[in-house]
Amino acid sequence: MKPAELQQKSAGSARLGFDMLISDFGPIKKAAISLRPLTIFIGGNDTGKSYAAMLAHSVMSAERGIGRRAYAPARSAIEAKNLEKMLSRFEKVLGGLVHADKVVCPPRLAAQMACSCIDEYSVRLQREIVRNFGSSLQELTRSGAGHFSIALQSGSRRIMSYKKSGLAVHSMPKFNIMFEASSDACPATILQSEQCNGNVRCLVAKSILANQSDGRLLLSDLYARLKLEMLRQAVADIPSRSRYFPAARSGILQAHRVIASNAVKNSSYAGIKNVHVPRLSGVVSDFLSDIIDIQPTRGHHHDIGSQIENDIFGGSIRLKYSHPGAIPEIFCERSAASVPMRRASSAVSELAPFTLHLKHRAEGHGVIIIEEPEAHLHPRSQSLLGGHIVKLVREGASIIITTHSSILFESASQYLRASRLRPQGRKNALGDEDMYLREDEIAPYIFRADGEGGSVAERIDLSAKDGIEQDAFVKEDRLLNEANLRIEENEG
Repeated sequence: MKPAELQQKSAGSARLGFDMLISDFGPIKKAAISLRPLTIFIGGNDTGKSYAAMLAHSVMSAERGIGRRAYAPARSAIEAKNLEKMLSRFEKVLGGLVHADKVVCPPRLAAQMACSCIDEYSVRLQREIVRNFGSSLQELTRSGAGHFSIALQSGSRRIMSYKKSGLAVHSMPKFNIMFEASSDACPATILQSEQCNGNVRCLVAKSILANQSDGRLLLSDLYARLKLEMLRQAVADIPSRSRYFPAARSGILQAHRVIASNAVKNSSYAGIKNVHVPRLSGVVSDFLSDIIDIQPTRGHHHDIGSQIENDIFGGSIRLKYSHPGAIPEIFCERSAASVPMRRASSAVSELAPFTLHLKHRAEGHGVIIIEEPEAHLHPRSQSLLGGHIVKLVREGASIIITTHSSILFESASQYLRASRLRPQGRKNALGDEDMYLREDEIAPYIFRADGEGGSVAERIDLSAKDGIEQDAFVKEDRLLNEANLRIEENEG
């Protein structure tokens, strides 16, 4: 495998394929969830579907900055306390490059940096959980339980486990780090690496080694970059690109300009007087920020986003700016009509943020989490949306949805059964030979109340031959039919 391929995988670009083991988190008493390219959560209200989805987002967003914010890494309290001591040891090791072309990092120092990575990731993960839920860890613990726990694993390999008291990383490899002086390394890059099974090769520019005036600053930067490389290997199976679309998007979207303008108006008082800021969960604040900052660039799934708009809205969603740098006004355009989002239907404003993301922000192999994508949609539109979700999976996206829609659920089952057909058969039956889901690409779960103040998540049976077991929705249909029979029996 080429170094570039290794780096791409370690940066979290692979599709979803890890497991979450959850206990006593929110309403969830126990859940073992395998996240796959299409993961579907169904179940009654207040059974923990959104808790599981937001937890998955928190795990992935804890490292969303890998490779992008290497110059400003987060530091835990332990890291801040020991940083100077570690940098001094690190400086002595790199000092050997003045007289030699290669220097091996002492195993003890590499192990200390690995421990520092664990401390740092623990702080990041805890911060993301608290931020995304807008709640303290104690508030997120199931009533009556002392603490919650989360374990992440890939296949039989446990990646990490987290309890309210802290994090344990189980997959941190034993690192072998080699530093090499290079006249070709770019001073702005500072670190290049080839990594596989704990082996890291760092190329350090000779111009940096000779620059004593900025030596400590550059040393600190190199140290931070190396730690990020190590952390990448430890969490290589966890994607680092995740976007969350919360429920009630229509209300948030219609008010986004008002919320943004109030935040800007009050910002001038920051540090001067106390300003009351209503508490928003991280997923809502990120959702608002993404809308406010969106730019009309071309996203990875632009065509599918446009197709959804045309099929379901009969038009397109457009961004308009009064001047450069302004908060965009969002319009739904049909023929010659252009309707601002504040006057658009609930169906349009619920789905518009999703299509805007696909058209302008989505990256390849990213993870998209959306609560109740069927909200306010006509049954026919729900069926069409199910097909477009399958197209996204085929293009490399990973999707997690929470839903109450039997139509979306049956749609996924239909495309699973289509995987048994030949390409021409799928084209004849569905109009497109790429409209299918493999068994290993879909993971449906039902969340059920356990009768003891909590809920459990159970994997729903599926097969390419029979599709997805429909008992969860068939039971409700049966109850309605039985009620209709009783009405008929008692007529007259």
